[in-house]
Amino acid sequence: MKTENLDELSALELIKVMRGLGMSQREIGEASGLSQSAVSHIETGRRKNAMGGTERDLRRACREALAAQVAG
Repeated sequence: MKTENLDELSALELIKVMRGLGMSQREIGEASGLSQSAVSHIETGRRKNAMGGTERDLRRACREALAAQVAG
């Protein structure tokens, strides 16, 4: 996935990308500054509307995870 396409993804879709890279909820939370439970709530649909800052932080974490995968 190209990182420029990440701007179009929702919080849930960003989490799905990172899960596809093998990241756990805890790891996604640590990378994005969210709690594991917040990641879980987004992933399971208990939290449907992520705030702009949450999506921004998930987008940043996803970009970093994709870059690490390419570099590694």
